Amino acid sequence: GQYSANQMGLVVLARESLDEMQPWVAQLFEAVPNRDLKPVARKAPLFAAGSLPATLRHQLLKDEHRMTLYFPMPAQQPHYRTKPMDYLASLLGHEGKGSLHWLLTQKGWVTSLAAGVYDIDEANAALTLDLELTATGRDRKAQILRLAFDYLALLRQEGLAEWRYAEQAQMAALGFRYREASAPRRAASGLSPRLQRYPAEDLLIAPYLMEAYDPALMREFMGYLREDNAALVVAGPEVEGQQEEKWFSVPYALQPGLLPGEAGAEAEGAAESDEADRAQLALPAPNPYLPQDMALLAADPEPPVLALADEALKIYLDTDTEFGAPRGILRVSLRNPGGLVSLEDQVRAALYGALVLDDLNPETYAAGLAGLGHAITAPAEGFALSVSGYDDKLFLLFKAVLTRLTTLQIDPQRFALFKETMTRDLKNAAKERPYQQALQRMKNDIVSSSWAPEQQLAALAPLTPAALAEWRDLTLSALSAEALLLGNLDAADAGALAELLRAQLPLSPVPATLPSNRQVAEPKAIALDIDHQDAAMALYVQDDSASVKDRALTQLLLHILRPAYFASLRTEQQLGYVVAALPAAFRLQGGMAFVVQSPVAPPAELKARTAAFLDGQQERFQAMPAEEFARNKAGLIAQLTQKDNNLIERGGRYWRDLTLGITSFDGAQQLADAVAGLGQAEVAERLALVRAKLEDRYLLVFSEG
Repeated sequence: GQYSANQMGLVVLARESLDEMQPWVAQLFEAVPNRDLKPVARKAPLFAAGSLPATLRHQLLKDEHRMTLYFPMPAQQPHYRTKPMDYLASLLGHEGKGSLHWLLTQKGWVTSLAAGVYDIDEANAALTLDLELTATGRDRKAQILRLAFDYLALLRQEGLAEWRYAEQAQMAALGFRYREASAPRRAASGLSPRLQRYPAEDLLIAPYLMEAYDPALMREFMGYLREDNAALVVAGPEVEGQQEEKWFSVPYALQPGLLPGEAGAEAEGAAESDEADRAQLALPAPNPYLPQDMALLAADPEPPVLALADEALKIYLDTDTEFGAPRGILRVSLRNPGGLVSLEDQVRAALYGALVLDDLNPETYAAGLAGLGHAITAPAEGFALSVSGYDDKLFLLFKAVLTRLTTLQIDPQRFALFKETMTRDLKNAAKERPYQQALQRMKNDIVSSSWAPEQQLAALAPLTPAALAEWRDLTLSALSAEALLLGNLDAADAGALAELLRAQLPLSPVPATLPSNRQVAEPKAIALDIDHQDAAMALYVQDDSASVKDRALTQLLLHILRPAYFASLRTEQQLGYVVAALPAAFRLQGGMAFVVQSPVAPPAELKARTAAFLDGQQERFQAMPAEEFARNKAGLIAQLTQKDNNLIERGGRYWRDLTLGITSFDGAQQLADAVAGLGQAEVAERLALVRAKLEDRYLLVFSEG
């Protein structure tokens, strides 16, 4: 066998000391035999000599059009301390003004561009440039390719600048120094593959190292970014090929040269337009978002407090430096009269938010490189803005986002592109897996602000740039705001935020509009027409109220039922690969959904099998030892009260509480306390109620397959 101790790596993460853990690890793993196997030496090149340049075309099922350039080169692992190609890939994938991404986006030819370098084996790596094309871009592949090589030429001429490398190195060093903890399982699984690649002393820091600017090494690797060393992959639903891939029956064609047979736009003036496009390409300017002040404030162990309030504005503040990093989170909910609940509001807000983020991107891409993130979402209450990251430039980014949200000049070309993209995404919803479509339809039926794809398509179709701008002006003409400041931020920051919001927004006492839930008081079945061979079922049972006790009962019951439901219908009865009992809470009103996608049984049988399962569980509850019930209770309480791993997790938890009106910011603890007070008889009674509701108070969404 190929299993040998000298070929394996093990990562163990625990609270105990190394001295305590070592005997446990030895006992568990020292029996693994060491066959002293030698590493597999892969030295063959990725492509045979003389086979490049080449173009591979293959078919896609989804309505997407992609173009990817691959440049093979030697492995990067030996240079992990300086990362020459990571530096160059970062410039190639930049999205600021003058970048390849910016130009191709401005022209409406691509929806995304990503560059990266990856080791494929011990000997080989590849730099990739991955582009998702628009409908217009599909017919401009040759021009896109020319501009990509123009930008690579610019990179060769001007890219080797020590200050650029220093910017990247600064952010990499800060990223390591202030890296946030992740879940232990993810941390262990992320570290274990590195054991084969790096010496033990560099195991944690290896991905962050950028120790020395080495222009000679960069020039050497730049030498691989040539047209005669490129493989191009073109993919789309319209691609036809003479050959068929044997495992998935995908049609494909492999030909020598880059885009053989595609000359691009040969109309008169094409050369001049290419020259004009080329003149717009430029490497990025110095990054204005790089943090400078990294001083930490004194920690405050208390949850957020109301730092500032009037009829139109509330700001909650928590100076929290527990995680030891100079980071902050700023979130603001803007409440317009009526909220964004209606079909028209939801569709327009989704499109407008996407256009704002798109327009911001050339400016905010630099903020992302400097450890800052931002988002614009459109929940039912109204637009929500968030920025997070190193607090030194947090307000600079927030002001840019807020200003663009309120004043965007809608570009008709970008409007048309994003409307087309949103239309395609909504149509693609019909290609999602049956159980996913059933769950979404279930939510659409229950929640007043959730709408089916076909309804959204109908509302989107007549929308024009002028109508969207008019809607924006009306929607943002009167607002109240609720904000959360968390992290390395204090009362002075709360005051600065209030000043900014009052200066830039028409604040007035607008009450928040919340979505409502349809109450399930009778049986209801909704049939979906899905082109898929599997049947699917989402069977929903709603809590009678939104009380903490009701939610606690449902959560504990689900905690006990979930593994048993999977084991029964999936493992024992073999009804399908997708089997789950899920929490289905909409705002504070809880509920549960039984979900199955099956190639062997129709929905009526899946519902009957679920009812039979619950009958069996009632017997199980009657015979359940008190210790087993207590163990389940303790397990759920541990989940609910799990410690936050980082500031983002804590901010997410606090924001969820705030949107639900829990201004004590202890929603999870309230739920855990309610679970702690539940008795076995109460949970058995709730199980009997759920079983009874499967007869007369349920929602069934299904497809026959």
